[in-house]
Amino acid sequence: MVHAMLFYRTLTTRQLDFATPALLYASHPEQCILFTPPNDLASKINDVYTNNIVRKNPPEPFNRFIRQTDEGVAGWLIDMEGNFLQTGGTSSVAMHFMATLPQGDSYHNMGCIGLVWPNGPFQLQEIDPAPNIGLMIVQRRGTHVGITKELVDFSVQLSYGGFV
Repeated sequence: MVHAMLFYRTLTTRQLDFATPALLYASHPEQCILFTPPNDLASKINDVYTNNIVRKNPPEPFNRFIRQTDEGVAGWLIDMEGNFLQTGGTSSVAMHFMATLPQGDSYHNMGCIGLVWPNGPFQLQEIDPAPNIGLMIVQRRGTHVGITKELVDFSVQLSYGGFV
C-alpha cells in the first residue's frame, strides 16, 4: 500500500526552504502525517466543487426569462478518510495541531496545509502550499481503534484555495 501524507508549512518551512514535501518530511517529520488511504477510494473521498452562479430576477413581472451569470468559483471542498499508526501519540498530536493552528500566514495566504496522495484522484496527487495555492482544514475527526488505541481512523474536510 502506498502511503499518503498530510502536512503543513510555516514561514520557516516554505517551498523555498524545502523544495518538496519529501524533503520537508525528512527534516520536520513533526509537521507531517503519513497515512494509508483506503483501498476503496470511491467511498472514502468526496470532492465537491461549486460554481458561483447568480440568478437574477426578471426585469418585469410575468417575464419567463431566467437570467444567470457565472461569478466564478464559490468553493472546492475535499472530504477524505484514512488511517495511521501512531507512535507515542505523535501523529494524533500533529493532527490536532494542524486543525487548530492558523490555516494560513503572510506567505501561505491560500492555506498552509498540503497533501501528497500518490495515485489520488484529480489534482489531489500533490498540493504543496505556496502563495498561490493551498489547503485549509475545515474540520477533522479522529477515532482511536483497538485495545491499544494505536491505530487512528480519521476523516478531514479540506478547503482548496488557488486557481482551478
